[in-house]
Amino acid sequence: MTKHFKKTVSASYTVEATYIMAMVLLSLSVLIRSGYKMYQEETGIMRLHHMVEQVRGREEDDHRNTDIGGWSVEVKRTENQIEGRLTARGWHKQIEEKTHEPENMMRMSTIFQIE
Repeated sequence: MTKHFKKTVSASYTVEATYIMAMVLLSLSVLIRSGYKMYQEETGIMRLHHMVEQVRGREEDDHRNTDIGGWSVEVKRTENQIEGRLTARGWHKQIEEKTHEPENMMRMSTIFQIE
């Protein structure tokens, strides 16, 4: 003989569970959105660094502008300085470097020396 158990739950529990699930899903969507925004910012900064290093390796003065999905990247190389600027949606990042810095290269190469 099989017995059937009927489980009854008060309706107030299901309503409360619905509110909790809505809050959980909302918080997850906010976390995913903020993570995606941070990813975009870091990717833009890496592209700015890449463009600055490309222009830094050239001998003549150069000026580059690029628009990447709502992001504006501008890199200028003058006789002794390189300026890079990234602007997007109300914030900006800027890089300024000297054109030739042999002491910087020597400092960086000492990191790999074994004593």
